[in-house]
Parts: sequence; structure tokens; C-alpha cells
Amino acid sequence: MGPAPKPGPPQLPPYVPSRRAVQRRRRRPVIPIIVAIVILVGAAVAVWLTVFKDNDSNATKATKAVNSGLSLQAKGDIDGAYAKYTQASKLDSKNKFALYNLAVIDFQRANTGLAEQRYRAALAIDPNFEQALYNLAIVEQSLGQNRYALSLYQKAVQINPSDANAHFNLALMLRAMGYRTEGDAQMKIARQLNPKLKDPGPLPTPTK
Repeated sequence: MGPAPKPGPPQLPPYVPSRRAVQRRRRRPVIPIIVAIVILVGAAVAVWLTVFKDNDSNATKATKAVNSGLSLQAKGDIDGAYAKYTQASKLDSKNKFALYNLAVIDFQRANTGLAEQRYRAALAIDPNFEQALYNLAIVEQSLGQNRYALSLYQKAVQINPSDANAHFNLALMLRAMGYRTEGDAQMKIARQLNPKLKDPGPLPTPTK
């Protein structure tokens, strides 16, 4: 999954959860519910950007640097790729793919705060960057910002209703937060889109 694979999660225009999810049952600690299948994959941004004829512009140079980074990342040279993405972001601060790919690597290196910052920056450029929304949701979830992560997953599935992984993670989050009916509905959609996803079943009712 990546920037044309699945490099994307966070809100821009604040997202308002559906009314059905407004009533909580009981407060419970939210457990980590991200499954391996949806965790960011190395060079998740396997999308080659078009290089325009204006070879002298910084934007074009940035695009070339991103493409070079993707090539290096595909070969396993993560440090080289990171350097290219950094170069691209300096050449063109509006290159969302450079920011996105840097964030993917930051998160893999456990630089969660920096990854969060860069995903947010990418979303400031393109609020509907679905892969960034999705990935930011994972980052926020890892930081315990579950309500914010929930809103990001909700926006991600609004933008791309066919994203089985986003529906799956949204289902798990809803269940963990006490919204079982909504969670079951999202899980049904996720498994219809991808039957290989396994429903872990509802969480038990928490006890005091």
C-alpha cells in the first residue's frame, strides 16, 4: 500500500462522526487494533509522477527526486531514498508525495512525532489524500488519539469506499470504543470487499 499504494491518513476539514456513533456504552481502554495487513509497507508510494517538460523548475526537480527515491527504496536503499525525498521537499514544499514518503519511513523508524507532522503537512496540501489519511489514522491510534484516528478512518472510507483495510480498521476501532453495531456493519463491508480479512469477533463486554 502506498501513495498510490497506500501512503495516506488525518482530517483537514474537521470530520463529524455519524450520529449513530454518538452514544457510547461504557468507557473502556482502547487496545491496539491494527493488524499487520494494514500497516505501512516500506515504499508504499509506488506511484511514478509525471515529469513535465519544464525541466528547470524546482517542482520538476522535486518530482524527479521523488522518483529517484522510489527507485532506491524499491532496491532496499532506505537511507538513499530518504535523502532524495528530503531533497524533493526542500525543492518544493508543496510536493505531498515527498512528505508522504518521508512520513512512511519516519514511522517505520519509530519517529512517530515526525511522521505525524509530515502526514499532516501532506494533508494540508491535499485534504483528500486518502493514503495519508489512512496512515495518519494508524499513527494517531499508536499515540492513543483514538477519537481523532476514528474520524480519519471515517473520512478515508468516505473518500474511497472500496478500501477494505480502512473499513476493517474502522470496524475494529468502533468495536473497541463500544460502538458494536456500527463496528459490525463496517466489518461486513470490509469482508465483502476482501473475503481474506478475518473477523476477530466482537470484544467482550468490559468489567469494572
